[in-house]
Amino acid sequence: PDYLKDKPAGEQNKYLAHTAAVLQQGSDDLFGANADEADRKRMTKLPAKLFSDFEPAGGLCIILQSTFQYKIEMGWKTDTLDHVFLGKDRKEARKHIELFLRIEKAALNAGLLKRPKVFLSHSLSKEEKGTLKETVQRHNGSLVSKREQATHEIIADPADEEPDADYCRTLETQDKMAKVHWWYYPDSYQEWKSLMEIQGDPEDPIPPPVVWKVTARFLKDLEKYNEWMNEE
Repeated sequence: PDYLKDKPAGEQNKYLAHTAAVLQQGSDDLFGANADEADRKRMTKLPAKLFSDFEPAGGLCIILQSTFQYKIEMGWKTDTLDHVFLGKDRKEARKHIELFLRIEKAALNAGLLKRPKVFLSHSLSKEEKGTLKETVQRHNGSLVSKREQATHEIIADPADEEPDADYCRTLETQDKMAKVHWWYYPDSYQEWKSLMEIQGDPEDPIPPPVVWKVTARFLKDLEKYNEWMNEE
């Protein structure tokens, strides 16, 4: 690609990886749990899985193509995006929220990002349904009236749920490290930990069902983190 033509072959992957990392951090700073509410309302965070989709024409490819096209349009001469998204002044990053909106649109057009279709179970109270409907609509999901039309069915939270419990599951291991997913956190919180700290072997992904059945917390945590949660 043209945006790599000035990069030695040995530096290209490092450059692309750094660009992706800066974008992911910028997305979290602008739209994540600790971001300003006004910014969070602009868009829901991009799913972390897009950044780890390394397939040709996959999520990361879409992200980088959209970014470098935007960089050309802005006339930025600097090699990196650090000055935009890693600076202490959030005002500079806010000027370029449009970039993330473009990435989102490109991912939708490519079929890599799909809006959830949500059915609210009859086990939910009328009041809770009202709140959850607002959450779904705010995050560009759609509400359906029949379970068979849904991608997600929302049921009531169990009475014995442990809200502050700290559990994780192992996704993969490499050398002496394990990549883990923390329960009740979105995928962007996944991290590499020493195998000395982690119990349990990597688990196979659950084959996606026709309709995911998840508790109301799935949507409450969506609102908290401004990111669609992991169903598993």
